[in-house]
Amino acid sequence: MTMRPIVRDSDMLSGRWRIDGTEIAIAAIRQDYAQGMEELKRQYRSAHLTDEEIQAALAFEFPAVREPDVEIPLSPLTVHCECGEDTPRPPAPGARFR
Repeated sequence: MTMRPIVRDSDMLSGRWRIDGTEIAIAAIRQDYAQGMEELKRQYRSAHLTDEEIQAALAFEFPAVREPDVEIPLSPLTVHCECGEDTPRPPAPGARFR
């Protein structure tokens, strides 16, 4: 299987970077990496990713496509990274805003 490129499309996954032809976000692969490499490979092989695609996702350097920004709505906050990723974050337990 030929390694698929990492792409970004505003119509898929809210513009998150992903492996082409999938709905697997690069950021999700990186978060799952914390579970361990063998577990990561097992999970994503079942989703038809190759070891090379997993390694490419882990090594991917998110390019800047906009200015970074942070949005703080009344509940969780969203970090708008310069790479185009929007990452919602729940407030920390007990957090207070003044």
